[in-house]
Amino acid sequence: MSLKSFHIIFIAATLALMGFLTYWGGQRFLTGEAQGWLLFCGLLGATLGLGYLIWFARSYRTLR
Repeated sequence: MSLKSFHIIFIAATLALMGFLTYWGGQRFLTGEAQGWLLFCGLLGATLGLGYLIWFARSYRTLR
């Protein structure tokens, strides 16, 4: 496995964790157990991570 492929897999795993954090934070926010910080951080991390994945995938094509 190349380093570029591992990087894409690592980004995908991070996005999965951000998705879980968003779900968990949303559930805690809706039940009133927490403020919206977990939800906000999960959404922010997922948005930034998805943008980075798109940028890296585009540059991956040109790096071959």
